[in-house]
Amino acid sequence: MPKRALLVAIATLVALISLNAFAPQASVEASGKSLKDRLSATIASSQLGKKGVAGAVVYELKSGKVVFSQNASKALAPASNMKVVTSAAAFCELGLDFELQTKLFRKGSINEGVLKGDLLIKGYGDPNISGRFNDGDVTQVLRHFAKVVKAHGISQVSGKLYFDASYFSGEAVHADWPSNQFNKWYCAEASALSLNDNCITVRIEASNGKHAKLTKIPDTNYVSINGTIDSKAGRRDPKVAVVRPIANSNELKVWGDIYTGKPLFDAECTIHDPANFFAQTMIEVLYNQGVEVEGGVAPLAQTEEQLKQWTLTSVFKSGMASTLFVCNQNSQNLYAENLFRIVGAEKGGEGSLAGGRKAVLAFLKREGISTDGLKLEDGSGLAHSNRLSAEALAKLLRKVALKENGDLFKATLPVAGQSGTLKTRLRGASTKGRVFAKTGYISGVYSLSGFLDHKDGSRYVFAVILNDAVSRSPVDRFVEVLAD
Repeated sequence: MPKRALLVAIATLVALISLNAFAPQASVEASGKSLKDRLSATIASSQLGKKGVAGAVVYELKSGKVVFSQNASKALAPASNMKVVTSAAAFCELGLDFELQTKLFRKGSINEGVLKGDLLIKGYGDPNISGRFNDGDVTQVLRHFAKVVKAHGISQVSGKLYFDASYFSGEAVHADWPSNQFNKWYCAEASALSLNDNCITVRIEASNGKHAKLTKIPDTNYVSINGTIDSKAGRRDPKVAVVRPIANSNELKVWGDIYTGKPLFDAECTIHDPANFFAQTMIEVLYNQGVEVEGGVAPLAQTEEQLKQWTLTSVFKSGMASTLFVCNQNSQNLYAENLFRIVGAEKGGEGSLAGGRKAVLAFLKREGISTDGLKLEDGSGLAHSNRLSAEALAKLLRKVALKENGDLFKATLPVAGQSGTLKTRLRGASTKGRVFAKTGYISGVYSLSGFLDHKDGSRYVFAVILNDAVSRSPVDRFVEVLAD
């Protein structure tokens, strides 16, 4: 989605939310018991395993009155509801004015088109450099950097293109992530220099010949492809595999069939060492734009003090609002992981998982949220070892919503029946367009937390977490009962 359209979408959501901002809080006293009974029955209907636990809570938004509570303080695996905590911390601790920056520097003298020195690209965790905001043009930002270099009269660099991702430190993925799924987009490595969601897209096009045409997006020599995909007649869905068999390699293997009746398919696979991927793609873009870097690419960590020895040449900036929107609407793990580390770098002393944990736990305590039993293992919720309670989620959401600009945070959440990961869920008349909530799923875990603008004018905040569950239907049914 283009950035302009994204911001319009956010503004529209905020306007819709604001229509109910001052709606009166309707009393639930008259029907409270039956509502509690129906909500309890919904939780009781959850198909849980022997170790299964369901935690749920509902508050009136304005008053904070408890409408329903069951195992609310029990710390459970939250799945992607961890993103509520990560995005709320970024929203409150960094603010919407915070800019995610990527900086290009140069060092040396320019003589007759030759920079006798080096270039340096330094990242500060921006996950937005992709085709998402550029009509699918993955390398638009890199071409902008190249054009700026060219505009300074540089057509050749005698030294290297250095890359600096030292704003982040420590592990790029959590040890508790599923080791057999590292190829999947949701397991992408976090990096202070990120490009194309730290994935390579392989575009597969059926042809009249035996083999399909394979195109890498971005088109970079950093990733190689071995194997072929056959083109066949028919209108079947493609049956293809695009995998990276070795975790620390960027050699892909492909196989399968694509059919001429459905001739185009994009497959994504994560890459290893995203900062190197960024730099290698950039040096190729520079070359294509008429700037040759003779020394290749190499890592180089530079402190802010050391950067004073370089000349700042260009800065690309992304906004916090659009970053949070993608994180929560799409449940985009890389965005959450980078944000978690950014909060750590800015507020916790280091841009790592440890720094993120320190900063986010401190944030929760300042907001008056009990952290007893909570475990913040990563920023996205992919690790099964994360622990949050329904109470902590709902109280945090309420705290954020009641802030001066709280509706802007609410607008980052998927809307039932309309947008994001709730677009095809909760489409009934009582919930469509009235539920703003973050979804969550990992193996055996279903969660949903957010807001309900009831048709009678009441406004609620809720959280539901099921562990060792076989279906999400009780989660949706819980919200439907609340909305009736």
